[in-house]
Amino acid sequence: MFAGWLKTGGFKTSVVQTQMFPGFPSRSFGNYGMIGGVPSTNLVAWFNPSINVTIGTGVSSWKDTSGTYNLSQSTGANQPSYSTANISYNNRPYLSFNGSSMFLNGGNILNIGTNVYLDVVCIYKTLNIGTAQFVIDSTNSSSLTGRYGLGHNVTNYFALYIDSTSQKVAAGLNNSSTVTMQMCSLDRVNGKLYESSDYQWRLSNTATNVENTSFINNNFMLGAGAGTTDFWNGDILDIFIYMGTTGGCMNQNDYLALRQYMGQLYNF
Repeated sequence: MFAGWLKTGGFKTSVVQTQMFPGFPSRSFGNYGMIGGVPSTNLVAWFNPSINVTIGTGVSSWKDTSGTYNLSQSTGANQPSYSTANISYNNRPYLSFNGSSMFLNGGNILNIGTNVYLDVVCIYKTLNIGTAQFVIDSTNSSSLTGRYGLGHNVTNYFALYIDSTSQKVAAGLNNSSTVTMQMCSLDRVNGKLYESSDYQWRLSNTATNVENTSFINNNFMLGAGAGTTDFWNGDILDIFIYMGTTGGCMNQNDYLALRQYMGQLYNF
């Protein structure tokens, strides 16, 4: 499972699984709370394009590194394409979405439930800035109630949306030729949304009523918005999902460590 990961130090031999999210440790392993170069505290899922990818017509299944969560698509015409190497991404693999029909379903893997902290990190490149499109959405329902998702709108902002566009935190996008790391964070203890972009930590935040928001548990989607609209047009490299009831959102040091590690992997 760990073949090919860059290590910051030796791995410990004991791993204790959490009851909520089997497959990841309840305490960190490796040096400095890292799995290779990835912060491990509150890590729920890491979708790594180097492993656990099943090919049909395109990508029919993409499991996270633990094998716990699965993104799938049974219809060949809707499967994102898969490339094993790209010189622009340091000769590493990635998934590509065409902006019109390709997406993956993930069931209820983003059910926030009673968790109060949520961080979603996306490594991606968009090919068509200026159109509304989603990287992820928490539901395939067209209803806005209890929905949350990440994507960008027609004014070139990448945003975390809660319920409707009236509750969002947004930051400007890089140009379409640039690989980007974006993290959107939900802190229900303080009722705030945050966004971090590349090496910029919490470059924007907004106070909202999110501490009492009741999120729906429906159908997580990658590459499209609710109701299979607003399709993503670009490449998706890695997706990280952090969630928990304690420990808070990812801190600045961990975020910057992850950005450095991803930059080393993909040369951006």
